[in-house]
Amino acid sequence: MNAELNPIYEDVFMFTNDFSALQNDSKSFQVNNGLMLAQSETDICKVICLSPDDSKSLADTSVNAIEKVVFAWQKEYSELSKIKTINYVQIFKNKGAVMGCSNPHPHG
Repeated sequence: MNAELNPIYEDVFMFTNDFSALQNDSKSFQVNNGLMLAQSETDICKVICLSPDDSKSLADTSVNAIEKVVFAWQKEYSELSKIKTINYVQIFKNKGAVMGCSNPHPHG
């Protein structure tokens, strides 16, 4: 956790996840034991907040607000795709407890 506070935002807001599954400083490893092949990955996880109202999901927002979210996804996808160490960009929507996440508010 970096102890940074997010600014007050009135629209779509994106930031680097404090609790990322992928991190730039993760130790490198590889497993190849005949049964399993695995290797470490590094890089970045970002969070997109759809609205300052944490109770809203995408379906609860206006078409204009949804358009802003899609444009933000496109921009991030384009920028992250240019980083040589990133092999895959996955955009997903977290629906909180419905998806087994302890964080109750919707975000992506």
